[in-house]
Amino acid sequence: MHASLQRKFSFSYIAIILAVLILLNTYPLITSENLTFRSKQSSLQGSVSVMVTALSGLEELSEENVAGAMTLVEETGISRVLVTDASGRVLYDTRETDGAIGRYAFYTELVQALRGEDVFYTEFSDKAFKSRAASPVIYHSQTIGAVYAYEYDTEQAELLLSLQRNLLTISAVVLVFAGGISVLLSRVLTRRFGVLTDAIRKLPVSWDAADLGRATKGAAYALRGKVYLFNRQWDEAVADFEEIVYNKTYTYGYSLHPDYNDLFRLYNGRHSDEMIFSIQSIDGNTAGYALDIVSYFGNKSTMRLIAGNRIVPSTTLVDMYENPDGSQFDWDDVFSGFNAGDSQMRRRLMCVAIDQGSTEVTSTLDSDTTKVMDAYRLRDPRLCLNVITPYSHYLGTDAGSSPMDKQFVLADPTKGGAPMEAMAFIRNSEGWNSYFWRKWIPTGNLDGYWGEYTRTPYEFPLIRLGDVLLMLAEAYNESGAIDKAVIELNKVRERVGMPGLDSGAAWLAVNGKEDMAERIRRERAFELAGEGQRYWDLKRWGLLEQSVKNATDIFGDLMYTRTYQERHQLWPIPLVEMERNLNLTQNPGW
Repeated sequence: MHASLQRKFSFSYIAIILAVLILLNTYPLITSENLTFRSKQSSLQGSVSVMVTALSGLEELSEENVAGAMTLVEETGISRVLVTDASGRVLYDTRETDGAIGRYAFYTELVQALRGEDVFYTEFSDKAFKSRAASPVIYHSQTIGAVYAYEYDTEQAELLLSLQRNLLTISAVVLVFAGGISVLLSRVLTRRFGVLTDAIRKLPVSWDAADLGRATKGAAYALRGKVYLFNRQWDEAVADFEEIVYNKTYTYGYSLHPDYNDLFRLYNGRHSDEMIFSIQSIDGNTAGYALDIVSYFGNKSTMRLIAGNRIVPSTTLVDMYENPDGSQFDWDDVFSGFNAGDSQMRRRLMCVAIDQGSTEVTSTLDSDTTKVMDAYRLRDPRLCLNVITPYSHYLGTDAGSSPMDKQFVLADPTKGGAPMEAMAFIRNSEGWNSYFWRKWIPTGNLDGYWGEYTRTPYEFPLIRLGDVLLMLAEAYNESGAIDKAVIELNKVRERVGMPGLDSGAAWLAVNGKEDMAERIRRERAFELAGEGQRYWDLKRWGLLEQSVKNATDIFGDLMYTRTYQERHQLWPIPLVEMERNLNLTQNPGW
């Protein structure tokens, strides 16, 4: 299969090169021919016009007066010139042997000229330009004869033929060189496929418990399918994804984890059938081989108060999550005028007062905290499973690593102070009024298992079945199988109790390919939040630039400025490669 793919790439490149070479060979020749035709038309018609002018003063044309008038015309270099009377009888002929004087000439051009038309015709054949022109001779509005000129030019024809030969020689050299390059490029570009294809062939369907976490045949299929997807090879992607989703050749045993939240709480040797390829956490106590998730995703109430909120969920993500009936969420449906309101108005609707020295809210002020909570919890369940939302609770720890219940409150600092993480409230170490991640964040101290507090002992998916189902839906949709795409996407929604697309309500109806593509993009945001997929998704969709926006907090205030640069689309070419090949040009921005 690898060899076949390599041949396809090679043939594709060669076909493209051939098309370009054909264009480069034909365009200059056609252009040169057209320029020559126009030049000859101008020159030949100009010469004929001079002859007509010399004859138009004559009352009638005869052999004697035509010959006399033509002696006044300068040498033109034209191969042959004929002058006829109104009946087409030749009165003058520059051909010295086998002339036509006294005979009738019925050349098409002459006939048209005697009808009062100016005629020009040229062709390139038999290694020569052959041009003809004819014009009527008019006296007092009457056609009294015609002038016919014929030119046979081999000199300019030879120039055109020489250009053609040179282009063919250059093209042959380029084709040989490009053919070699295409083979090399196809090898480079298909090497990744080749490795994955070899992996598919050699890897087992599964490993025993001692080797759990090692790559399997299913992982190789999933990764190759993802490569195909990024390359927009929809049919190939469908084939690889279907192989493991529908157990085409082997029984892979993948299935969606029944509990979405529990999928991200797997530790102490637990493993899910949804994990196709994952990072295994050996131990969170002493070995320190787990991921440093807490330092990035954790809040100031996580283990020993050490987390720094380096990554927080965006307000854009939170606001994307749908209502439980699948309709779009809108803050104006919760608080009238919320979207157009300023941060002070939003603070008034959402903030409470607290006592820093206590563990209780002292006053809700003007806020209806139940209404605020409902704006989040009465949504797609994945929102509150992925994100700690205002007024919800989280089981963190105190400074001594003992489990401690915490609440995320939006506190008005002018009404009692800001939350302190040592108490019962969650605080952002950056001072932002942002959301907090719940996904990946340990609860409590995991019954004492979590001893190395800078490491999180959870199994982290690199590729899982939920991701594959959505990629399969995307490949189906792009190849025109929208109904199949809906089926795969609905599997993911069904797990969390969200209504399926095309299941009744008007807002669930899929209206064509583009609508389905947008729904897939949204579903990937809901399902895969915090799993490192979004950036790459936006890049391959061509949506990265328009998606880069300033980060704002819950109230709409600026947290930090985000900018897009063209270089974000491509990696830099390594300096060593630039030194090896001086023809390389560094990618933009690097």
